Amino acid sequence: MRKRTARKSSHISKQGSHIGEQGRHNTKTTMLFILLAISFSTIMILAYANDLNNQIQPDQNTPACTTTCNQDNDCNDKNPNTTDTCENPGSCEAECMHTPVSHELEPQEPEPEEPKSVFEPINENHYKYTKDNIKITIGGKEESFKPEIELTKWDNEVSLTVSLATEKNIKPTLNGNKIGWKDTSIEANFYPIKDGFEFEIVLKEKPLTNKIILNIKSKNLTFAYQGELSGVKKMQGYDCNATHCYDINKNLVGHRPTKIVGSYAVYYSTKSGNEYETGKTFHIYRPYAFDGSGNGTWCSMWIENGEMTITIPQKFLDNATYPITIDPAFGKMDIGGTGYNGTNMLVGSRYTYTSPETGTADSIIFYTKSKITPLKIKCGMYSSDRTTFLGSTEERTIGTTAAWETFVFASGPSLSASTDYFLVCWTEDGYEYEDSNTGILMTWGTHTYNGWPDDISGDTSWSNLATSIYATYSLPPSDSCSCPENGHWNITSGDICTMSSDCSLSGGDLHIVDGSLTVVDGTTLVVPTGYKIIIEKATGAKLVVEKGGKLVIEK
Repeated sequence: MRKRTARKSSHISKQGSHIGEQGRHNTKTTMLFILLAISFSTIMILAYANDLNNQIQPDQNTPACTTTCNQDNDCNDKNPNTTDTCENPGSCEAECMHTPVSHELEPQEPEPEEPKSVFEPINENHYKYTKDNIKITIGGKEESFKPEIELTKWDNEVSLTVSLATEKNIKPTLNGNKIGWKDTSIEANFYPIKDGFEFEIVLKEKPLTNKIILNIKSKNLTFAYQGELSGVKKMQGYDCNATHCYDINKNLVGHRPTKIVGSYAVYYSTKSGNEYETGKTFHIYRPYAFDGSGNGTWCSMWIENGEMTITIPQKFLDNATYPITIDPAFGKMDIGGTGYNGTNMLVGSRYTYTSPETGTADSIIFYTKSKITPLKIKCGMYSSDRTTFLGSTEERTIGTTAAWETFVFASGPSLSASTDYFLVCWTEDGYEYEDSNTGILMTWGTHTYNGWPDDISGDTSWSNLATSIYATYSLPPSDSCSCPENGHWNITSGDICTMSSDCSLSGGDLHIVDGSLTVVDGTTLVVPTGYKIIIEKATGAKLVVEKGGKLVIEK
């Protein structure tokens, strides 16, 4: 049995063209031309035959014959629908031939094809759309179409479903990149937008209530409400209103866009880091309503007990020109919606290293930009109580465009199983981005840039604020043939595995990527409810259950 030696990588962080009407007209014209030409040619041939019958036979003083034509031009009858030629020119057998012209259709410019829709039809009532690693299904799970979207991410590890309740069976329409559903007094439209997806609701007439209730279901997600900055009071000595924070000199240092105030950041409830980045899955922006005259207003939104309640100001409804359009949008999936700037700023958040195994930190990834150019920045790691500095990454210079920036450890700190760590970055004059998120602790302090302080426990800390920062890490090599105590069992690198004792998977799938597993006599492999066996046929992977061995798949 060969054991693979590759290191596992994981993470920590926060949670045909066609002819149109003109073409058809030309076809009819061509047919007409052909018919006229045939009729005309027949008349000419008959006339020639009659002339021959009426000729007087020549006597000896009459030339033996009369030459009809010497060249093609002698036969020109001025008929554009024939081709005139002289056969046997200059001889007694000379004859004018008038051949009907075959009128070909002139080449037509192909009509432009409609752009291919981003939606892929599942059947006549359901569609799907994929953007990056987000999969969106429109139409619900019933046979008929329902005004509903389901968003999934990370191979369906998390999902979010939002729907407008109805018992009516109304067929959807697909117009370009927009799917529509129209009832008597309300409509729903579904279409992609930049960095997100729109679930648009249209009120054709004044509703009985100013509240629109959508049903909402989720799997492995938590919803973090993004309130006004004035309620956060996060920066000591800073003056904050709903959307902006200013220092004592009235300089703007923090901004939460209006569409973020009253919105929800949606997080994976238990995972973060590496492919999960900060754990942020979706962002549900604050809805905005506008009427037929272009007047608009912000709405409030609240998610609770399986319902998303959108409240439209009653005064707006009373004075609106209908229809009214409301657009709850699902947007950027991974970046904090609020940005703050600071000079000599050391900032970050505390996240849990969730792996049950000891690991080694490889890098810290931070969403940031510089206020000045060039800007020096480096990242590091502190203990859970912020009293012990554990290690620094490389120092880099970054620009003024916000982006995910990666900072690599030369020799990363060791990570203990199920332990909290502060991930921080230190800038000369840069920005950090965040969302409100229950259970996350943020640290922020001013330190003259360069030498790392050993202890930052005296810095300001704020509860329930998650910085856009995460770490990647590696696990030591392991034996892919060993039944794991928990999590997925991945057999890779061509390993030929034979079970020597019973195995009951706990909290994961059996995935034979490249290799094989044999369940021998006297051993049992149990796959619990909710998990599955995945065998990659393309690599020749296989699962063999010998006589006396047992495979139990619980339902």
